[in-house]
Amino acid sequence: MTLNFNEWFIDLVSPGQTRTWDQRVNWVYYNDSGAQTPAQVDAAVNGYYASGTHFVDTVPTKSPANDHDGDGIGDISLLYDYGKGSATGCAQNGSARRTALFSLSGKADRSGGLGGITPLSDSPCETVSPKFVTSGDFNGDGRSDVAAFYDYGSTGSTCSPTNHVAIVEWLADPKGNGTLQSPKTVWESTCWGGGTAFLNSGDFNGDSKSDLALLYDYGAGHVSLLTLNANPNGSGGFGGLVPRWDGTRWGAGTKFMTTGDYNGDGKSDIALFKDYGASGATCAGNAHQAISTLTADPYGTGALHSPATAWESTCWGGGTAFMN
Repeated sequence: MTLNFNEWFIDLVSPGQTRTWDQRVNWVYYNDSGAQTPAQVDAAVNGYYASGTHFVDTVPTKSPANDHDGDGIGDISLLYDYGKGSATGCAQNGSARRTALFSLSGKADRSGGLGGITPLSDSPCETVSPKFVTSGDFNGDGRSDVAAFYDYGSTGSTCSPTNHVAIVEWLADPKGNGTLQSPKTVWESTCWGGGTAFLNSGDFNGDSKSDLALLYDYGAGHVSLLTLNANPNGSGGFGGLVPRWDGTRWGAGTKFMTTGDYNGDGKSDIALFKDYGASGATCAGNAHQAISTLTADPYGTGALHSPATAWESTCWGGGTAFMN
């Protein structure tokens, strides 16, 4: 039998309150030598306390996706685009557009309900809207942050005909109030290109911090997967862009990319949904589709294995609208 003391403390502790040593309990547990007595467990717990370890979890519990306030309950984020001409007082003289982030926090009573709309961030003088938005715990503090990919086109580009792109990040407020700090640019290239097809977050090296993955489409069936690993110091920044897989003959038709731990090793993998259309279909219509996974290196290097087909149907159909 396994006792999940994480859940016990979640039920015991009020929302926003941290676990403390005043709430310690003694329990009997088993190791390779057999059952430990309460006195032995108490001695071990006191040893952790004396060494400065604040709490020892018996069962690891992952933070839910998109938990901005760190209360263990997932929230929902919304990006609202007010459009061009909606911003005032901007240097762009009417060409600026206003975007804003909002959240709906999961209710602390664990009913599954949501609170009201809460403004998180307002960007009144954007030159372009974000092309992609994702969330993840980029600094490892147990709260979800937000990252957005911007493609500015030729504006600010230092080479031709490629584009100026950037990733902007909003870190969750460390006080756990569910708000976000001011945005900051965490990666930028003035000589990138316009082929970024997808952006997702995931912990590809298993260090409990979310990294970023980008799929770049060069055209003519050539795609490439690159990652930005979160800095190990918990700053919320990222290291340099690292190529992880180059599919020179992958082909066209990749419709979706998502991440998840598909083999249960504690590291995020990547899944690609590819639509082959009528090619190879065994029934009428654009019926041939497949999902391929790129599993993370088990040694925590952040590398990803080449795609392997995880599911395929030659009689599915072309109506798949989303994958998550």
